[in-house]
Amino acid sequence: MKIYEKLKLLTRWFYKSSEETQSVNYHGNVATYGGGGYFLDLSDNKTIASQMLKELEDHNWIDIGTRAVFIDFTLYNANVDVMVITK
Repeated sequence: MKIYEKLKLLTRWFYKSSEETQSVNYHGNVATYGGGGYFLDLSDNKTIASQMLKELEDHNWIDIGTRAVFIDFTLYNANVDVMVITK
């Protein structure tokens, strides 16, 4: 296993503050979610990303009590030189 992959495994189990994640609050219909929390850098490979999420579910990090899962991603359109960040 590569060192980067080992680091990705470590991040999913530890809480990070909003300062560490550099994320802002998200205002939902029921509650406001702070920028802190647990995060996992998903693979850009669909199969591997699905396996990573399944592992979280198997270890009860995603279960019936989970209130929200946010997926942030960035897209770049080279034709018009525009970058979009999406939550």
